[in-house]
Amino acid sequence: MSVTDCLIPIVGLSNTECPCHSAAGVVDYQQGTSSEYIDDTEHCVTLNFPLTEIDCESSDIWALLTRARSKGVTNFIASYLQHLNSTMTNKFSGYSDHVGQRPSNFYALNTLTVSDTAVGFYWTPTIYKGVYQHIDKVYLTINTVGTYTVNLINTDEPDVVLHSVDIVVTKAGVRKGVDFNYRVSLEDINRPVVYALYYERTSEKPYNVKFSCGCGSDPAWMKRGYMVPRGFKIDDITALDIDTLFTSDYTHGLEVDYSFQCSALDWLCNQGDEFWTETEYGILAAKLIAKFSANWLMSAILGNQPNPYTVINSDYMLSKIESNTEVINDIMPILVQNSNDMTHCYTCKNSGFMKLEKNYF
Repeated sequence: MSVTDCLIPIVGLSNTECPCHSAAGVVDYQQGTSSEYIDDTEHCVTLNFPLTEIDCESSDIWALLTRARSKGVTNFIASYLQHLNSTMTNKFSGYSDHVGQRPSNFYALNTLTVSDTAVGFYWTPTIYKGVYQHIDKVYLTINTVGTYTVNLINTDEPDVVLHSVDIVVTKAGVRKGVDFNYRVSLEDINRPVVYALYYERTSEKPYNVKFSCGCGSDPAWMKRGYMVPRGFKIDDITALDIDTLFTSDYTHGLEVDYSFQCSALDWLCNQGDEFWTETEYGILAAKLIAKFSANWLMSAILGNQPNPYTVINSDYMLSKIESNTEVINDIMPILVQNSNDMTHCYTCKNSGFMKLEKNYF
């Protein structure tokens, strides 16, 4: 899910009863994750909603509100990134690594005896706030020519394949790699997400690739504690339970190139509903999204003459937009500098953090 998609449901469209929302195809228009609504008088002027179903055909208020929310989220993201780049320094240096080591002695590369259908490995990552993992490429070494589909799953939902690629092995016992090109979050509501890569086999045998070859050269990710991987084999992948699974040091012939990268906003998508209603900065972020949405809505109304959406005059709408903009400019740098979930990626350019001085609640 993109950052835009995860932020869309945070703010409700309206808390006003109207006979047209169902006719307009608007589902749960009052159900924002936060307690904020675009048409709340804190953010917006009073709007004219149709009073009867007969009036619905001549009103496009719901389409306008839906578009305003989408534009509000887009403008929130743009403003957040602008303030981030002006007040914070990216301290995260790009990091790439490889999972899977073959024996240092080529002649020690042997096949494994495996009877289970699904084989592969899972890994439990260490959470670094604001960091995501990009799986760049996957490799397979197996003793039989053929096409093998390598699947990525979240072990909490083993029956749902997040991404997959086919590896066409044309020479037995020779490692074959293909681009995977998929990114994953390290956490879900402050708990690590455990992912797994696996493929299915019948009589084919993978080679004895390990996480560490034991040859005195442990990989960097192992030395730094970036993750804890374990090999597994199971007949039915949908029955995967890592708490009861027999595991090993073998990758079952799989190897992976990956990188860690920073995202300025992914942390907002890894929060529970309580973040938006019970935490200081979640409440502030929701208010900003509502104000950006309301500002776009009022600007659209000002440009639509004759105006069927409100009886409020243009001067008042302009003053409301200016008031919202002032609050946005006050709060956004505070929100950015106190986003503690990004501390591994960013540091403040100034000597200290900004604190809340005004009451925006």
